[in-house]
Amino acid sequence: GGQARAERTRNAVIDETVRCILEEGFAPPSVRHITDRAGVTWGVVQYHFGDLDGVLMAVVNRGFGELSATLEGLAPVASTLGPQDRVAFVVNAVWQAFSSPTSRAALEILISTRGARADAVNAQLAEVMGKLADLGRQLGEGLSAP
Repeated sequence: GGQARAERTRNAVIDETVRCILEEGFAPPSVRHITDRAGVTWGVVQYHFGDLDGVLMAVVNRGFGELSATLEGLAPVASTLGPQDRVAFVVNAVWQAFSSPTSRAALEILISTRGARADAVNAQLAEVMGKLADLGRQLGEGLSAP
């Protein structure tokens, strides 16, 4: 129904914003450029996101969500592995999480907007960094330095 269509529209705008940033860099992209690429109107963007900052924050939020989900899923699997396999598993999984298109676009947005970032975004960044630190402590248990 309507809810599913709204979610598809939101995802289309976010996906096009990610592609735009990865293909063209962060300028930031114009709303018109994004709407043309996504095949939606400015009114649709306003309804779902408010403005360009809302679209950009939706990309960052999706990137954080994907990264957090990946990090939370690592420890249970990694704890069953031996030290060498654990390190390889974690490095590979974290690399994949950080190199996903959404994560790369989110990082580009964060770097480009670092001087004007809202406190809420900085709080989200601190939360993700805390999860990374916790994961490092959990996964490092039982490992010894050469």
